[in-house]
Amino acid sequence: MQFPSKQADVVENVHQNKIASISMNRDKNLRKILLSIFLLFAFLLMSVAIAARFWLSVDSTYLVIGGLLPWSDSHGHAFSGLHLLQEGALDVFGTRRSLSSAFSATRLLLGGLSLQGALLVQALLFGIAVFLAARAVLRTHGWLAAAILSALCLFAAQETLPTSLSETSGVIFGAVALAILWQALGAGSVRLYALGVLVLAVGLNIRPGDLAILPLCVVAAAYFFPGRGTRWQAVGLAALAVLAASGAAMAWGLAFGNPAGAPQANFAYTLYGLSVGQDWGAGFRDHPDLLQRLAVEQERVVSGFLFDRAVANILADPRPLIGQCLANLGHYLVSTPLIGYHGGMGGTSFLTAALSVAVLLSIRRSAFDTLVALAIVSTFLSAGLVYGDGGWKSASTLFPFWAAAIALTASGIVTGLRGWLARRSGRSFPIPSAPISLDGRSAGGVAAAPLFGCVLVLFAVFVPAVAAVTGLARQPVPGKAGMAAVPDCPEGQDGIVLRPGFPTATLRLHPSGPSSPHLVPDIGIDDFRRGLEHSQSEVVPYLKDVPAGFSVSYVYDLRQDRPELSRWALRAVYLVAPTGLVPASGGLIAVCGTPVSVSLFGPRLLRATSARPLP
Repeated sequence: MQFPSKQADVVENVHQNKIASISMNRDKNLRKILLSIFLLFAFLLMSVAIAARFWLSVDSTYLVIGGLLPWSDSHGHAFSGLHLLQEGALDVFGTRRSLSSAFSATRLLLGGLSLQGALLVQALLFGIAVFLAARAVLRTHGWLAAAILSALCLFAAQETLPTSLSETSGVIFGAVALAILWQALGAGSVRLYALGVLVLAVGLNIRPGDLAILPLCVVAAAYFFPGRGTRWQAVGLAALAVLAASGAAMAWGLAFGNPAGAPQANFAYTLYGLSVGQDWGAGFRDHPDLLQRLAVEQERVVSGFLFDRAVANILADPRPLIGQCLANLGHYLVSTPLIGYHGGMGGTSFLTAALSVAVLLSIRRSAFDTLVALAIVSTFLSAGLVYGDGGWKSASTLFPFWAAAIALTASGIVTGLRGWLARRSGRSFPIPSAPISLDGRSAGGVAAAPLFGCVLVLFAVFVPAVAAVTGLARQPVPGKAGMAAVPDCPEGQDGIVLRPGFPTATLRLHPSGPSSPHLVPDIGIDDFRRGLEHSQSEVVPYLKDVPAGFSVSYVYDLRQDRPELSRWALRAVYLVAPTGLVPASGGLIAVCGTPVSVSLFGPRLLRATSARPLP
């Protein structure tokens, strides 16, 4: 008579256990989700702090003036995106790497056409990308490897994250590609692998360098997916991804490129330098008249000339090319990717070579080791051509893979040491390489990297195309005739046209004192001048005497009577003016002032003396 009662008790206990298990899983998932949100917020905060460090220090480098204003290549990348949004077409500099300019335009668009806003957007994208890469490694190799990868990426970003250089974009795409490829190898997903290769290929079109990784990834697909039904599918989809990224870059060049420019034109300078056993500046030294006369307005002609001369030199005598490539490779082998442009170790560090050997010897362990080994092999194969001029910047897109190689190697050493200590002492130690998942629910967490990769591709290819075609961010301009665009400036002066609120970056200089501001864009004059002492930029001598009460702005010249301004980044102007001279709102403003010739490649500099609204 008691049996039914006992059976009921068993059923009730099973039911209660199920409820308790569900509750525990729910609590565990909630804790994982909260931890993921906390870590993501921490990555975003650290990235923004790195990007904004110049805004607090008001430091100047060759690439950044006063902690914000771009110069040299940083100016070229920032302005090419701005030019695309305003003119609906690329300038000559932007035509070199059309997708880099397109991605720059998207960041400016999201940042409200403010350079400071665009740098914040860039920092947020960087933080998300590194978080996704670290989380992918955490799922397979534990907290130590993830922490090392994160630390290396954040440390390496200190030089480029506060600037508009394309190196940061390369790291963003490389980190997300690493996360997707990592997930693809773990899940055995051919489609995810192809998506990872696509994101990586787009990143290498934005920041070219170690291009050998792309064919290596295509060939390695047969190794990663050895099944009879998936091997050729994986190879085909990976190859299609590479072709799609290259096709997008070509289409962008055809649709929006400047006729005077040429895709990857700057590589012509590198190839010519290699052909004569020198650096990229050899073309200027050997053919100064031609290059100084045509470099700005006819880069297509100049790059074609240099390519032809380089090929002729190589066919006549390949020894300078071979010698220079071997020298570049030697410099690569004794440098480290963590310090400076060429490693900064004075030729005394063998970290790169030692790491290469360590990872290559471990490729039998897993597909993940093979993946990072491919990146190291690619960098090695490309170093002879690009390392001499590009240094470690040319490996920016693959740097997350380098960081993963260091992380996996270090984690493996620590794990092995732990095992040795455990055997010697008979005690157990925490396992730093134990896999850890932060996915509260499998679908949402796993899909994050692929979804973000798709968003990045949209940001680089489709969003800026729509903005350029529709004029989404285009500012109204004076009539094409330009008769009323510029006032009658006094003799010896020049004029520009700008729209209040459209200056993309401004520094307002205040008298120094206990109450003077110390955060860009409002800074003390002493902080500004102290920062200039650290810069070797050509514009520094013309800014040292700017007094307090003035502003230095990076503005876009909207005048339409000088079409030659659109050929290079010559619509960009450093405007030095008394604070308040240019109204903060209203219609188009014509500004007169004294022009200063600073650099062949811009931006121009104008010391404003007067400003008035245009009719």
